Amino acid sequence: MAREHGVTRLADLTGLDRIGVPVWQAVRPDSRALSVHQGKGLTRSEARRGALMEAIESAHAEGWSRVDRVAAWSELPADARPLHVDDFAVTRDEGTTDALLAWCETEPLGRRMPFLVPFASVSLDTTRPGEAGIRRSSDGQAAHFGLEAATLGALRELIERDARAAEAAEPITRSMRRSIDLESIDYPWFRGLRSSFAERNIIPRVRLLPAVIPLTALFCELHDTDPFSAARAATGGAAAHEDPEAALLGAVLEAIQSRATILSGSRDDLPLAPAVRTGCDRPSGLPGLPPGHRGVAFPVNGHGPWDLDRFVSELDRAGLPQVGIVKLSPRESPVTTVKAFVPGLAGGLKSRRISK
Repeated sequence: MAREHGVTRLADLTGLDRIGVPVWQAVRPDSRALSVHQGKGLTRSEARRGALMEAIESAHAEGWSRVDRVAAWSELPADARPLHVDDFAVTRDEGTTDALLAWCETEPLGRRMPFLVPFASVSLDTTRPGEAGIRRSSDGQAAHFGLEAATLGALRELIERDARAAEAAEPITRSMRRSIDLESIDYPWFRGLRSSFAERNIIPRVRLLPAVIPLTALFCELHDTDPFSAARAATGGAAAHEDPEAALLGAVLEAIQSRATILSGSRDDLPLAPAVRTGCDRPSGLPGLPPGHRGVAFPVNGHGPWDLDRFVSELDRAGLPQVGIVKLSPRESPVTTVKAFVPGLAGGLKSRRISK
């Protein structure tokens, strides 16, 4: 599968960092989006497979070319258009109802009608000209060996990105009050990583994110206080899942992967850590907890497992009635790649908008 999707190299990046958690990279020189894709896991095989799946997912999104209609949002049938065209814009004040756009039809989830989404929000082929005001990203894109698993992964990512954007709009004091008391996390793998971090002068922080539905959404920060590690002084990762342990593992591994991404020099679009920008020897962005606040207890009781019907029901209850996917993978592919859409969720610079 690697060769047919343009992958020329699978590289082990684990040794670039001193933590020791496996991180791998898949290289696609002829990619029309990112040319490197990362994977992480508690084992080498998990990380290697993750990198390859990320590469396949991107290849499918870059190869997507179906356009079902060309029209302005205002010209689309009322029952076939998304509620607001700016749900696909970079910010809420962008996007116009009269601009001519190419549209793709989604497969609706739940008992809903199909709705159209801008082609530019589906395709990752950056050699094509974009549409004015339409945000192009891989948010809500996921690959798996089954359609339901891929769709659930895509929806979880949308919830995580929405929660991060919602937190960014809050006062920092409110965010810090959701910091978790790490002593309340009793998973053996996490205790082992905490010990490893302490030996390497790395301070972990974990906090809850304001998820729009009752999933556990978490953000993990790793603050490296070693004066010789300025290039990776602060990294972070987030994840959302109905199983709190899965959310925690996803967030921690994402933060570790971010360190390897910076160390390998594979992403020029990522901002440098605070210590590099300021020329300091210590990370400058390590806010303390509010006085007298030890942190909240880790939410050990989960909400699942959820199937797609439960997911769609929770979104509808939250005021997000439109949920759909575009299947990006070729019919013959053993890997299923989907792009999920939930108009109204926040993402990037765009705020959350809930239907009443």
